[in-house]
Amino acid sequence: MDVSATEFKIHCLDLLDRVQETGQVLRITKRGKVVAELHPPTNPAPVVPAGFGLLASTGKIHGDIISPIDDVPWENLGDSQFGYPSAPDVARINTHFVAEESRAFDVQPGTTSEER
Repeated sequence: MDVSATEFKIHCLDLLDRVQETGQVLRITKRGKVVAELHPPTNPAPVVPAGFGLLASTGKIHGDIISPIDDVPWENLGDSQFGYPSAPDVARINTHFVAEESRAFDVQPGTTSEER
């Protein structure tokens, strides 16, 4: 099938689909001379899904993931050896920053903007 370059520019996507579906060679002409041929691929690459859902249904769940873990003391989950603070440390740090911020803005902790 022969198509002019102008016609190819206008209907490029449709012509690509037609070549893929029919397997016909598309010859593109410019001023009546063939300048390019469009062939369907001889060994089409498998379609690989990209992004979201790529690893769907590949994981396995072992055991109960719903029930709480009762035997782990939550306040000891931090590991100071690796730089992760424990829960009491986090609470103490947060209290310190709130107090410092209150002093910097002359605000009493626990007050609302209407009370100031």
